[in-house]
Amino acid sequence: MLANNVASGADTSDTILDRQWESLMLEGKSFALVNGEQLRSGGTPYQRYEGKVGNASFSDRGIRLEDLRETSFAGLLTKGGWRLEGGLLYAAPRKNGGIVELYGKSRWRVEPQLFHFSLTFHSGMSPPRSARHSYEFFLLYRPAEGAVANILTQWTVPPEDVPYDHYLRGQLNYDPGTDIATVTATDMEDKKTVLTERVGVAKLIMDTEN
Repeated sequence: MLANNVASGADTSDTILDRQWESLMLEGKSFALVNGEQLRSGGTPYQRYEGKVGNASFSDRGIRLEDLRETSFAGLLTKGGWRLEGGLLYAAPRKNGGIVELYGKSRWRVEPQLFHFSLTFHSGMSPPRSARHSYEFFLLYRPAEGAVANILTQWTVPPEDVPYDHYLRGQLNYDPGTDIATVTATDMEDKKTVLTERVGVAKLIMDTEN
């Protein structure tokens, strides 16, 4: 289904993948699609991955969309494209009903290359060192288990904040008494906190409904 989407003239491959990724996230689905081939749906419990964004793509609420078929210079340079991977990191029931969720997305941009030192990147191994790596985190509200969620707010961690060989872990601390959610993202290598935000869930839900 996803491989057959047709882009408009203004679309690029990353915007198509982003739209697909967001749709799967809001529906709470697990899916993996690499170079137009579906690898799986379903996976192991998301709690097992303890907020590790890249690893969450293997979970039962994980998403991986990858297309590395981009070429340039008349096909001389190959295997460029995008990898978007991640999924549900944390979920907490809300006292007034529904579920507050934190999703994380790891984004790799790979330019077409002449020499390929990481030929197995499409199989889940390391990307070339020239690749740009960034993250996005999404705070969602799902009215009920299995219902379509709404995005309450989101954050981006740019490539300059993520060294090549570093990976992020996201965490949600939700206080049902105050209806306050605190979202943090930490570099698993040097333990540096690259994101910390404290938000009121009730106001965000109201804003999305108006």
